[in-house]
Amino acid sequence: MSWLPLKDLKNSNPVELAQYAVMNALEEEPAFKWWVLYTLKKRDSIVAKVMSKYWRTTHKFGIRIPKSADEAYKLDADSKTTFWTDAINKEMANVRVAFEVLSGVTLEEMRTGKVRPGYKEIPYHMIFDIKTCCSLNDLDLFACDVESAYFCADCLEKVWCVAGSEFGSDKGKVLLFVRALYGLKSSGAAWRAMLAKDMRFVPTEADPDVYIRQASKANGELYYEMLLVYVNDVLAVSEVAEELVAVIGLEFKLKKSSVGRPSRYHGGGIEQIQTDNGRIIL
Repeated sequence: MSWLPLKDLKNSNPVELAQYAVMNALEEEPAFKWWVLYTLKKRDSIVAKVMSKYWRTTHKFGIRIPKSADEAYKLDADSKTTFWTDAINKEMANVRVAFEVLSGVTLEEMRTGKVRPGYKEIPYHMIFDIKTCCSLNDLDLFACDVESAYFCADCLEKVWCVAGSEFGSDKGKVLLFVRALYGLKSSGAAWRAMLAKDMRFVPTEADPDVYIRQASKANGELYYEMLLVYVNDVLAVSEVAEELVAVIGLEFKLKKSSVGRPSRYHGGGIEQIQTDNGRIIL
């Protein structure tokens, strides 16, 4: 525990500090009153706009996008296909490990705190989307996609939910979150901590999603290997980048189609060019 100037925390973590002030009944204090409510209102406005954009989107690439598992099943039934059902089954095969069924417990017992006091009920929903793939070219970088990355880490929160249709015979049962799940506040931190520990990389101070560790080139020169992580997408920067990704594959399950040299990163194209003097640059 340490004392920090309020102005520093307000600049670096305004939303978290505003939430702390409200939870501890400090929002009416002079140092907080003039900015806390404004900050939380702005947060809610941003979240609402992002969520409303998702819910307004009905089609993508000419394909109807369902907003729930029940709607997805109905779309398959109407079209006499199993595309959405297959996608749900594939996702649930990975997601299921994040939940633990509490047998013999009613929703009322959970909601009144008679069972597992301290746990909070939260809503959840599946996000359906249509994605495209890009080709992989010969680059100095090597990429991979860690399959169900967050589920590798334990859940740090005491939360539960009611199982929906996608859980099949467990529909309506009480589910405890036992693994980090996309959307939970602590999941990103849990995944980062696990990645850094297992791979022996250190997150940089400038960006916690950029990891470095010291390495030695074949000629003995010291340098830093880097991992650029965006949720579960990883770019390895190393003299032996392909070998580094192979090591990641020993620790985590990778999507086979994602392993290779990328041609795009965050919407920008990447290509290898050889100059007149023989140097190869990106």
